[in-house]
Amino acid sequence: MAMHEAWLGMMLWALSLWSGLAVAEGYRMRPRQLRALREALVRMETEIVYGRTALEEIFRRLAAGTSGPLAGFFAEVAEAIAGGTDDLAPAFRQAVERHFPRAHLGREEQAAVSALAEVLGRTDVASQIRHLRLALSALEALEARAREEEARYGRLARAFGFLFGLFLLVLFL
Repeated sequence: MAMHEAWLGMMLWALSLWSGLAVAEGYRMRPRQLRALREALVRMETEIVYGRTALEEIFRRLAAGTSGPLAGFFAEVAEAIAGGTDDLAPAFRQAVERHFPRAHLGREEQAAVSALAEVLGRTDVASQIRHLRLALSALEALEARAREEEARYGRLARAFGFLFGLFLLVLFL
């Protein structure tokens, strides 16, 4: 019987450690995803201002130039445009809601980017650029905060997972 309790304790310790590492990974990935998103929006700004490129092509290029959930987001928006949607805003918001959580991006990031749905392709270039720059400044502030949270809570999550698992292991022994 003691052998089963020891195995159960070790399994719970491993599960707790894994959970702590998974939470820490979210803290680690969020600033990186925010940086990638900001870089993509800067490329979008360049395409709009200097390239006068169509939105569908811009989103296709952004999908090709990014990876992971952000690439899926940009590809989904490009497909919505290619599908001839009359209103880009709902498809854009739906893509944000579907892909941003997988990229460890929360409601604030979703709100900053979703605001672009109302202006992209609907307004003049100056208005689109103004809104892109607003989104970029909001994302820059969120990235700085995410880096602070990564430094503060990333280690804490790993340590808490390890220590809680150790507590469970001792409890079962």
